[in-house]
Amino acid sequence: MPISFVDPGLSNVRLLNGYEARESPEGNSLRYANLDGLLKAIACALVRKPARLDSGEFRWLRRYIGVSQSTLAEIIGKDAQTVSLIERGKLPPALIDRELRRLAIEQLDLGAQAAVPLLEMVARTKALATTSYYGRLHNDSWDFTIVASTPKKATVSQHVRSAPSFQDNWAILNDIVHNALVTVSRRNDEVMSESVFQADMAFQSPAGVRGFKAHLTTRAASDRIVPLEQDYAQA
Repeated sequence: MPISFVDPGLSNVRLLNGYEARESPEGNSLRYANLDGLLKAIACALVRKPARLDSGEFRWLRRYIGVSQSTLAEIIGKDAQTVSLIERGKLPPALIDRELRRLAIEQLDLGAQAAVPLLEMVARTKALATTSYYGRLHNDSWDFTIVASTPKKATVSQHVRSAPSFQDNWAILNDIVHNALVTVSRRNDEVMSESVFQADMAFQSPAGVRGFKAHLTTRAASDRIVPLEQDYAQA
């Protein structure tokens, strides 16, 4: 099962491998392989996010590239209070989001790794979606699969140097469906009789790429949402 990578500002980064659990008198801890590469890969994934950055992602990326709030404010022609408000929970305007991503591409020399046509970047920074990032270590290099989810569908983007294994993609799919169910279950203030969640993915297997669709049907039962059907069907 994927584990969460915990760092201030990041809440949806999950790792499929590349970590080692350690026990010590002070408690349990995790050791990550190629930590510098992992952090840079996370930054690249944020730049490639197919939707607007949230405030935590915005703050993490700004800090990672080493730009202060006042410097960023000067670059975008705003005051430092504007940046502070964004990082305390306000959704960043699309123009400011794009400027931070542009700075990250320059500062980190991401080049082709994060190259996105301008019109596509405009569309991405206007879109709103809950996004999760699944990291995988291969030959000491980190790749990320990005999953952008709306209430009823997840869109998966894989921009990787090596094809993920069938097992890795299956783990991601199960995690997507589990998180979708948990999200629906927490909507106690909504009256829902039924909800259908769909995730489309391309799985890599020894036999080649296979398309899969996952359908999760849920129905309200008393005060909670329970799964009625889980259908992982090969397309």
